Amino acid sequence: MKTLLLTALFFSSSVFAMELRCEAKHNAETVLSNSISLKDKTVIGEIEGFRFMANAKSQNMVEIEAYNAYEPSRTYATGSLDKAGAFVDLAIWKREFLMEVRCTRL
Repeated sequence: MKTLLLTALFFSSSVFAMELRCEAKHNAETVLSNSISLKDKTVIGEIEGFRFMANAKSQNMVEIEAYNAYEPSRTYATGSLDKAGAFVDLAIWKREFLMEVRCTRL
Protein backbone atom coordinates (compact mmCIF):
# COMPACT_ATOMS: atom_id res chain seq x y z
CA MET A 1 0.00 0.00 0.00
CA LYS A 2 2.85 2.40 0.85
CA THR A 3 4.50 1.65 -2.49
CA LEU A 4 1.28 2.40 -4.34
CA LEU A 5 0.86 5.69 -2.48
CA LEU A 6 4.46 6.76 -3.13
CA THR A 7 4.16 5.85 -6.82
CA ALA A 8 0.94 7.88 -7.12
CA LEU A 9 2.56 10.89 -5.43
CA PHE A 10 5.63 10.65 -7.68
CA PHE A 11 3.62 10.54 -10.89
CA SER A 12 1.18 13.25 -9.82
CA SER A 13 4.02 15.66 -8.95
CA SER A 14 5.90 14.93 -12.16
CA VAL A 15 2.79 15.78 -14.21
CA PHE A 16 3.03 19.37 -12.96
CA ALA A 17 6.73 19.75 -13.78
CA MET A 18 7.25 22.32 -16.53
CA GLU A 19 10.43 23.09 -18.44
CA LEU A 20 11.08 26.83 -18.77
CA ARG A 21 13.75 29.01 -20.33
CA CYS A 22 14.08 32.25 -18.35
CA GLU A 23 16.03 35.33 -19.37
CA ALA A 24 16.63 38.59 -17.51
CA LYS A 25 17.68 41.86 -19.15
CA HIS A 26 19.06 44.93 -17.43
CA ASN A 27 18.77 48.03 -19.64
CA ALA A 28 18.25 45.77 -22.72
CA GLU A 29 21.41 43.73 -22.02
CA THR A 30 20.96 40.04 -21.21
CA VAL A 31 22.38 39.46 -17.73
CA LEU A 32 20.85 36.07 -16.88
CA SER A 33 19.73 33.09 -18.94
CA ASN A 34 18.70 29.80 -17.31
CA SER A 35 16.65 26.71 -18.06
CA ILE A 36 14.66 25.43 -15.09
CA SER A 37 12.38 22.52 -14.33
CA LEU A 38 9.49 24.11 -12.45
CA LYS A 39 7.54 21.99 -9.99
CA ASP A 40 7.00 24.44 -7.15
CA LYS A 41 8.80 27.68 -6.26
CA THR A 42 12.15 27.70 -8.04
CA VAL A 43 14.94 30.30 -8.01
CA ILE A 44 15.74 31.51 -11.53
CA GLY A 45 18.81 33.48 -10.46
CA GLU A 46 20.19 36.61 -8.81
CA ILE A 47 21.67 39.68 -10.51
CA GLU A 48 22.04 43.44 -9.85
CA GLY A 49 20.48 43.19 -6.38
CA PHE A 50 17.44 41.29 -7.68
CA ARG A 51 16.42 37.71 -6.94
CA PHE A 52 14.09 36.12 -9.50
CA MET A 53 11.84 33.16 -8.74
CA ALA A 54 9.20 31.22 -10.65
CA ASN A 55 6.26 29.62 -8.91
CA ALA A 56 3.85 27.02 -10.32
CA LYS A 57 0.39 28.23 -9.25
CA SER A 58 -1.44 25.38 -10.99
CA GLN A 59 -0.81 22.99 -13.88
CA ASN A 60 -0.39 25.80 -16.46
CA MET A 61 -0.31 29.01 -14.38
CA VAL A 62 3.14 30.40 -13.62
CA GLU A 63 4.09 33.39 -11.49
CA ILE A 64 7.39 35.25 -11.77
CA GLU A 65 8.56 37.11 -8.67
CA ALA A 66 11.32 39.70 -8.56
CA TYR A 67 12.68 40.64 -5.14
CA ASN A 68 14.59 43.92 -5.05
CA ALA A 69 16.93 43.85 -2.04
CA TYR A 70 17.76 47.56 -2.27
CA GLU A 71 14.25 48.95 -1.70
CA PRO A 72 13.12 46.18 -0.49
CA SER A 73 10.15 45.35 -2.71
CA ARG A 74 8.60 42.48 -4.64
CA THR A 75 7.04 42.57 -8.11
CA TYR A 76 4.90 39.81 -9.63
CA ALA A 77 3.63 38.75 -13.05
CA THR A 78 1.36 35.76 -13.71
CA GLY A 79 0.52 34.01 -16.96
CA SER A 80 -0.91 30.83 -18.43
CA LEU A 81 1.75 28.72 -20.13
CA ASP A 82 -0.52 26.14 -21.72
CA LYS A 83 1.71 25.20 -24.68
CA ALA A 84 5.31 25.30 -25.85
CA GLY A 85 6.36 28.83 -26.77
CA ALA A 86 3.92 30.49 -24.35
CA PHE A 87 5.61 33.04 -22.08
CA VAL A 88 5.11 35.38 -19.15
CA ASP A 89 6.89 38.75 -18.91
CA LEU A 90 7.74 40.89 -15.91
CA ALA A 91 9.15 44.41 -16.27
CA ILE A 92 10.36 46.82 -13.60
CA TRP A 93 10.98 50.32 -14.82
CA LYS A 94 12.62 52.99 -12.70
CA ARG A 95 14.30 56.24 -13.66
CA GLU A 96 17.71 54.57 -13.27
CA PHE A 97 17.06 51.23 -15.00
CA LEU A 98 14.77 48.85 -16.84
CA MET A 99 14.76 45.23 -15.62
CA GLU A 100 12.87 42.65 -17.71
CA VAL A 101 12.35 38.94 -17.11
CA ARG A 102 10.73 36.51 -19.55
CA CYS A 103 10.06 32.82 -18.94
CA THR A 104 9.08 30.72 -21.96
CA ARG A 105 7.69 27.20 -21.81
CA LEU A 106 9.87 24.72 -23.69
